[in-house]
Amino acid sequence: MPLLSRHPAAVAVVAAALAATAVVFGFFRPGYHPKGESGGVKVDWTRYPPASEGWTWAAGQPGFRFGEHEEEWNFSGVRAAELAPARAAARRSGVAPASVRLLGAIRLGRNDLNMIVAGTDAADETCIGFVTPNQPVKYLCPPRLDAASGFVFAVSRTWTIDGVARHPAWLVGIARSDVDRLAVDQPSDWNDETVLDSADHSYWGTWVLSLADSRRPATVTAYREDGDITSTAIAVGTQGGRITEIPG
Repeated sequence: MPLLSRHPAAVAVVAAALAATAVVFGFFRPGYHPKGESGGVKVDWTRYPPASEGWTWAAGQPGFRFGEHEEEWNFSGVRAAELAPARAAARRSGVAPASVRLLGAIRLGRNDLNMIVAGTDAADETCIGFVTPNQPVKYLCPPRLDAASGFVFAVSRTWTIDGVARHPAWLVGIARSDVDRLAVDQPSDWNDETVLDSADHSYWGTWVLSLADSRRPATVTAYREDGDITSTAIAVGTQGGRITEIPG
């Protein structure tokens, strides 16, 4: 059963905040959908495989191509020109600007777009980048990238609706190939909630979860193929965007 129907209260708060402020919200999925579904859109998941070994994708660099199957993935309405900040910052990190592609996005306003991107370095290895309006673009490449089993990008905002302050937040993440399962705890809305499962589908190994209240602490737990389990605290309430590494 989709998460939207399992947690109507949390979703209602977030939806109300977004609707009242005319914010366009879109990432690929709050939590994860049953196989073959993405918000009612039929998706050919073979186009968007997760990493096959470490941070390597079998078909080469991952990422969406504008103009190709956008009805399956571009729910935030990202335009190719909006990758300009990611491409401008790429060269400083040893990433080829022309190689930068979108992996995921969450748009909280006209000028408030947060993205996970991928690019290729001089060794033809994939680097992962994080883009937020309020902080410099950050790229992580091998061998630095290899030390992490995943990353979580926390985005939160505060809106006042009918005189009441709302504090929704979103956790956006990506995982290495050997992560079997990722789960989020933020009682009382989310308790060991699976957000990524190797048996399920995802876009390039990314995931997203909406939170009704950014003031409560959250924990992300990674379960890996070798049996190791790592739990990481997330600073949910940081305004703007904050990247947290899941050790591994």
